[in-house]
Amino acid sequence: MSAPVGLNNTRNGDERTEDEEEERPLKRTKKNFQHSVESSAKTKGVRKKFKRIRGKFGLLERLTKDIPLEIILEIFCYLNPHDLLRLAQTINDIRSILMSKSSASIWRIARGNVGDLPPLPEDLSEPQYAHLLYEPFCQICNRECDNVLWMFRMRCCESCAESTFPLYDKKFLARQPPEFRKHRILPRQSVRLNGWPISIGNDEIAARFKAEFQHLQTPEEQNTWIASKKHELQVKEEHAHLCTLWQTAMLDKRENELENLLKRRKDAILIRLAEIGWREEAEISSYVFANYYLVRQPQELTDSGWNRIKDKLVKRLSDHKARRLVEEQRQAINLRRSLLEKEYNEIYSASDHREPFPSLGDILSDEPFETLISDSPPDENMNGQFFREKLLEYLPSFIEKWKPVKMQELVEIMRKSIPEVTLSDLPLATTIFRCAECPSNIKMHYPQMFYHRCCFRDRSRSPWSSHPIVFDESGSQVVRTILQACALNPSTTTIQKLHSVDPLIECTTCHLSSASHYGGRLFMRWPHALVHSSDHNFSVNSFGELTEKIFACEPPIGYGNRICCVHCHEELPHRAPDLRAHLLEHDEIDVRKIKGTKLEEIQEHWYWDPRFISVEM
Repeated sequence: MSAPVGLNNTRNGDERTEDEEEERPLKRTKKNFQHSVESSAKTKGVRKKFKRIRGKFGLLERLTKDIPLEIILEIFCYLNPHDLLRLAQTINDIRSILMSKSSASIWRIARGNVGDLPPLPEDLSEPQYAHLLYEPFCQICNRECDNVLWMFRMRCCESCAESTFPLYDKKFLARQPPEFRKHRILPRQSVRLNGWPISIGNDEIAARFKAEFQHLQTPEEQNTWIASKKHELQVKEEHAHLCTLWQTAMLDKRENELENLLKRRKDAILIRLAEIGWREEAEISSYVFANYYLVRQPQELTDSGWNRIKDKLVKRLSDHKARRLVEEQRQAINLRRSLLEKEYNEIYSASDHREPFPSLGDILSDEPFETLISDSPPDENMNGQFFREKLLEYLPSFIEKWKPVKMQELVEIMRKSIPEVTLSDLPLATTIFRCAECPSNIKMHYPQMFYHRCCFRDRSRSPWSSHPIVFDESGSQVVRTILQACALNPSTTTIQKLHSVDPLIECTTCHLSSASHYGGRLFMRWPHALVHSSDHNFSVNSFGELTEKIFACEPPIGYGNRICCVHCHEELPHRAPDLRAHLLEHDEIDVRKIKGTKLEEIQEHWYWDPRFISVEM
């Protein structure tokens, strides 16, 4: 029957017991006749005076009627104060025995049965002290509460303490007689509100002290009264300290007992689960299992209790296992994709960007890698080296079948404007495309569209699509005009050849127009002419002696500021010194034999990076 201070055997709302799994019906069910006969038969032998008494046949009532008082008192001496307190709340006969003054020795003996319990304070009776120690309810709101205000001799929860008692501060002391302020006689209690320690006073005790003090007639009586109150306060503080230590020890003991009980129950359930093949899942999902309300209950596991919870527990583990496997598969897929993406990026960076290269999305959407990543068991070991080897083995054959399909898509786009084009026309300088989705009207040539952002929903996860790409007839005509002015054949000149020629162009329309905002002659390289107004007239490489002066006025960074090394395909700034410094890293190249000081003079060692599109409208 015993329970330590501040704790009772009730549980939180979500900690239901096995017997509370089924909800109580809202309406009473009708009792059939057979049931009434059986019930009547069961109680037929019960004496009439016990039939209306609560409990099992009124056994406590019979205890007080049939057993001699000496034996009852002897039994009481083996109990503790909490047991006596509970017995006093059962029937009037027992209550009258325990609450009589003659039973003080019983309470004293019962109190001695509790180890390290502080002595009875002078201002409390034995039942009052037991009530303070063991009754686990706030005396203001009647909610369960472990917080005891020992200085005020009451239990009170934090919220009620905050709303009921004033702070023990200057304002509180200012309301007391001046003598109270000189001598510390009013009790105060330390509590924690919202995690912060504060001291509170008691207006009721202060009012009682004030009334007692005002009835005193002489200074001698007042001094004697103050001295006695100071002594009482000292004794009460010492006793409160002992009670706090005892309560803390009992709460810790109860917590340890509860944890041991919960552990024994959990271990017993694990043994039962092992017999039906579910222990491994319970140990894998230890948090879900250990915190399930049917597992975390402060009671020993019995055979009948196991039978009541077995089906629900197995269903919970089964449902969680299904969710866990799905989540583990998702995490494994994400990890594998990350590893694959890392190895892909390294291979992609070292590839020749003058040729189309499939995106990671193209690879992931292909059946071998999709199956490898999505359908392999989560516990199968796949590290970066594994994916690198798979990519190196897989990419050549994949590119071989992927590249012609995508190039043919571009040819079909061109055939909407020029029906007779073929695959061989893609590298020509006159083959100009633009993005229909870019507001900046970006122009591009082969293979720049394979690196353009609008062709991917997600660069790292979606396959390349030619959907936003359209053939740019006006841009193609501009390039044709430039090639003809340079005496180059538009039908055979490639984009690389046009890059190497890199003609100097002037827009004569802008120069002659008085409304031009350029404020002088407008010179440009051919990529800028491509996005310039298509209805303007151009003059190409026809500036005679002025050519050198025009070159001298050209900004240091011309068309494009990214190039790639032909030997390793590393991206470099558009500057000859940077390229020469980079070539020193290649042991197979003797940089001393490279005489050129300009990029145009050493063009066999670099190419324009098609991933970088620098000219927009």
